[in-house]
Amino acid sequence: MLGGTLVLCVFPCRGDRIIRNISLRETLREPNYGKIHHRLRIILTGVHLLFSNFMDSFTDYGIVLVTTGSQQEAEKIANVLVEAKLAACVSFTPINSIYTWQGKVNKDREWQLFIKTDLTRFPTLEAKILELHSYEVPEIIALPIQNGHEPYLQWIAQQVD
Repeated sequence: MLGGTLVLCVFPCRGDRIIRNISLRETLREPNYGKIHHRLRIILTGVHLLFSNFMDSFTDYGIVLVTTGSQQEAEKIANVLVEAKLAACVSFTPINSIYTWQGKVNKDREWQLFIKTDLTRFPTLEAKILELHSYEVPEIIALPIQNGHEPYLQWIAQQVD
């Protein structure tokens, strides 16, 4: 609520941004109350449907990205996560990274880990990675899997406790 105005903002949907401003004074006037109330109810119903459909399309599974400075460190983290049942699978590959650290541009060879897991376990997974990782501020980024091959997702579920 801003200065007597209720502002409803809805995320972009199919390229159109929907923004509604409804004056509280207008809402409180008797002849308009029903019309404004009806418009507000339609908007909120649309928001609910938009977000419930959006959220229903996501699974609990995801890929967590982590970079390490060496193959040995990548293998160690991968082994610990899989053995601890925090990850179903960890794939890793060498990459070249250019990044800024402490005001200096760096170019390094690193190892990118792709950790397939149940994201409900993310806090425990993150803590374990931080315990094992040599970087002061390691990359730990979780990306949700919106859709996937159902048998593969079930396999992830069976592997991660």
